Amino acid sequence: MVSAQTLEVMWWAFGVALVVGGAIYAYMEYHAYLLRTQVTEIQGGWRFTSKLFTVESHHASKEVVVQARDGRYTHLAADGAEEQLQTGSLTATFAAVGLRITTTGVRFKAHDDQEDPGHETGFSNIVFAASDELEGHTQGRNAVQRSTLSLHHVPNAIANDFALFAHRLERWIEKMEQGIQRDLEARRKEEDERQKAEAKAAAAAAKARGNQTGGSLVVLSEQERQAKAAKQIAAWRATAGFKGSSIEFSVSPQGDVVWLIDLDPTGRVTLHAGNRTFHGSLRGAKVTVLTGELEIGVKDDYWSDEDPRLASFRVLGGTSSEVRQAWKERLEILVHSLH
Repeated sequence: MVSAQTLEVMWWAFGVALVVGGAIYAYMEYHAYLLRTQVTEIQGGWRFTSKLFTVESHHASKEVVVQARDGRYTHLAADGAEEQLQTGSLTATFAAVGLRITTTGVRFKAHDDQEDPGHETGFSNIVFAASDELEGHTQGRNAVQRSTLSLHHVPNAIANDFALFAHRLERWIEKMEQGIQRDLEARRKEEDERQKAEAKAAAAAAKARGNQTGGSLVVLSEQERQAKAAKQIAAWRATAGFKGSSIEFSVSPQGDVVWLIDLDPTGRVTLHAGNRTFHGSLRGAKVTVLTGELEIGVKDDYWSDEDPRLASFRVLGGTSSEVRQAWKERLEILVHSLH
């Protein structure tokens, strides 16, 4: 027969075991809760969620947004300013094009032995590294800005799940970058063809002028060149019916206008390039930054809904990047106001 004292001890032991077992179970559940991840579709993108960080892709704006409880973010501007640093809880927004994501396992080495691979720690480092180099090429910029976000000691259970999500992001980014590369290649080809055509036309014009002057080109003084160009610009302004308040043009050694942009504040413009001239509105126009010049696409007399291609004029070649940027901003403001 079990004594009352023995029963009491058994009940106490059972109670202690129950409390310990409950604590262990609660700890395991909480640990599993901390490692839980989820991938969901959001409006216009995807979202990866964990207790340490959240990553979203925004397809419309072509951006990736990272919210981290504990991260290290650095940003180096294109103008060479001092590197910016932010740590702790933060939110970082990256342009998707040029973004690279890497996940690397953290290993522990007891000794500084290069041949020793070390021991796995069960944690990984995740790095988001962004560069606008590819976008800069499309805009004719050489300066590059770079941003990096590092997440250290992420449990492998979370890092492995995120690696699958990152692969989806990489496929999306790769498709966009391939499209940009195709556009760049098409522009290079178009630029080569344009330069060849201009060289051929210049050679033909030089030959014709040489024939007219007994085989030698007439070299005009600066005053004669400007006077001849002014006469041509005056004729274009008379035909257009307006005189722009902002004008930029280039003159050849023989006094011919190579390219011209004559802009009126109301949105009317006269453009000349490639031996073609346009007088009309900037409504529906498109401004593109190329290497060393601007390309302005306008709706000429041949434009229609059935054939919506814009007539392109390349101007501002030989000017500074500051001048081209100022013209780009001025033109885009006017185009937007005419919508």
